[in-house]
Amino acid sequence: MARQQRLFPQGKYILRTPRKSQNGQVYAVYLYYYWLGKQVRRSVDLTVALKDWNQDANGGAGEFRPSYGPNYKERNAYLRELMHDIDSKIMDYIKQHGEIDGDTIEAFVSGDDKVLRSDNGIDFIEFAKQRFIDRYNSGKIGVSSRENGISYINQFGKFLKQEHRGSHGENKELLYLGEITEQLVLDFRNWQLGNDRKVDTVNKVVQAIAGVCSYASQMKYVPIEVTLAIKDLHLSDKSLDADEVRVKYLTEEQLKEFASIRETLPHIRMKEFHDMFMFSFYACGLRLIDMMTLRWVDIDFKKQVIRKVQVKTRNRNVIPIREAAIEILDRWKGRYKVFVFGLLPDKFDLNNDEELRRRRNSVTNTINTSLKRQSKFANFEFEITFHWARHTWAVLALEKGVEINKISRLLGHVSSAISERIYAEFLPDTLGEVVDGLDFKF
Repeated sequence: MARQQRLFPQGKYILRTPRKSQNGQVYAVYLYYYWLGKQVRRSVDLTVALKDWNQDANGGAGEFRPSYGPNYKERNAYLRELMHDIDSKIMDYIKQHGEIDGDTIEAFVSGDDKVLRSDNGIDFIEFAKQRFIDRYNSGKIGVSSRENGISYINQFGKFLKQEHRGSHGENKELLYLGEITEQLVLDFRNWQLGNDRKVDTVNKVVQAIAGVCSYASQMKYVPIEVTLAIKDLHLSDKSLDADEVRVKYLTEEQLKEFASIRETLPHIRMKEFHDMFMFSFYACGLRLIDMMTLRWVDIDFKKQVIRKVQVKTRNRNVIPIREAAIEILDRWKGRYKVFVFGLLPDKFDLNNDEELRRRRNSVTNTINTSLKRQSKFANFEFEITFHWARHTWAVLALEKGVEINKISRLLGHVSSAISERIYAEFLPDTLGEVVDGLDFKF
């Protein structure tokens, strides 16, 4: 009886070994697919000795043996997740097209899934700018409208880059056309308002984006309901209340849930980023840049305080730390000699502002990517970023009745006016309690 041909490819992990392998040598692990005469393979940036690898395990897909060491479970979980992601894309493609070829599998293995996208993987910024150029070339707008439109789109691109709000790219600065959402444009609008942009200017930028989305909707790249929602973000009032700029934070119950997931996280690095988020919260909302530059010499365990110069303000701040923060620090003792969390090399020059900024952007992107995944483990219907730890501490402290001027000092703000502006929406109840306590009546 002839062997029945499989309807879809199945991947496996193999070691790339020479003809004469040696037991003491470690070899690279490759993800391998074979389909319709085409071989596709990709390194997964892991190495293992022959004795620590079991090719027959996991249904023949291969996995690390327990003899590999304490991290073998995390390594195997990583391999299974990676293959599952590619297999899911392959199956989705087959459902859409009925078949698949080797070139498409190769694209999925390399991380390119544009063929699955309804927008064909078109970049939003490039599409938007080209739209203004095309309208100018067809005589529908003048040169000033073209240049203004491109400038507005560049402002949106700046937001994506600085805030890492895109979906891909080295620093999450790129966005596929079909990924534009009302929430993303709303956050961009608030970002501009927070940078003291005039309401009229903000409206022009938002409506430029809406116009691009309207055209994209005609081409079935953007859902029409998304376009209509973005058009509704126009601000009719010339004045704007402070609470238009939203502070994102976790409630006390949500924070408890997030804190509880640490031991369920599948990878060591995810647990480490979880530690950093929680330490930031316990250390009175310590900024990520100050987490990066936190040295062991900055911590006085006897007096339970952190004394360091904050990178952003250049002010020296004293931050009390208590049991929860110290427990995290105890887990990190002995790992790195100079910087507590190992986010900078021991000999890093803290006076090199440009290199520090570059490393901060890279670290921010890495940690936020992990925290977005961790949000799913906590069953959140939203994705958190590292800065939520800072806002969460401030909001919960306000809810506990801590005075805004004290919160401002612990956050390291230059003045309490900054704190009042950022957390204005959380102040009325607290201030109301102060007035109630006075109970003036003459």
